[in-house]
Amino acid sequence: MVYLAVQMDTKILFEGKQLSFSNDELLHIQLGNIIRNTILSNHLQENDALPTEQFLSAHFMVGRSTVRKALESLIEEGYITRVQGKGTFVAKGKMERKVERIYSFSGEIKASGLVPSSKLISITLDYPDEFIKGILTVKEDEKVYCIKRLRLANDEPLLLETTYVPFSFIGVLSNRALETGSLYDMLDDAGIEPYLATESYEAVLLKPQVAELLECKKNSPGFRIERRTTVKEGDTYEYTRSYMRGDRSKLVVTLGMDKVGIKKRIE
Repeated sequence: MVYLAVQMDTKILFEGKQLSFSNDELLHIQLGNIIRNTILSNHLQENDALPTEQFLSAHFMVGRSTVRKALESLIEEGYITRVQGKGTFVAKGKMERKVERIYSFSGEIKASGLVPSSKLISITLDYPDEFIKGILTVKEDEKVYCIKRLRLANDEPLLLETTYVPFSFIGVLSNRALETGSLYDMLDDAGIEPYLATESYEAVLLKPQVAELLECKKNSPGFRIERRTTVKEGDTYEYTRSYMRGDRSKLVVTLGMDKVGIKKRIE
């Protein structure tokens, strides 16, 4: 019954839409444009099942190979996804991240209409090793928090994040606060205002333990991200090392005559 309902909805959605056989534009490109526009107009929404290849072939009077080419292009563009044994579905919505301001995971997830949350894996307060001591502005014999969290959007893991913050910048932290709130909001409450952040991105294959936490296959492509954040006076109060799922992220760089615009999409 569910399958029939989907097919009925599909017939309504594509009613009156046809391909032009006299047009110079290739048929699979025309078909891809029709399906893409149906998704972008929100007539087909996240996780909705697409019509079968058989239906599309009959409705638009083209061969199955033409339909497959159109669908493969949409899969590559990230608009749809194929689930073996179940069919083809509209891919999960895109969250566009702008890197023109200091990044806050919670803030950007909310701005995308999704619900951010965190799963605390561990939190320790200890003396930093030489590497962390060389990055952060720490006092003599000062301890540093090491906070490891899984960052989620609508309960789906997107980012495995390990953050180091000196005790003097933020004071006492609770486990509950780290799971329900934003670390940047806590720093703001402590009077710490981020002034400059430097991030680096490296394409990596996610190791089994990381991939398991992010709920993707081992050796899946991902990003290794390092961020250092300072206050206006130049003190570095945050160092974060993260692993991000590659199947949900895209970096978009816009080049102009006198400026560079950078955006990140979490798909």
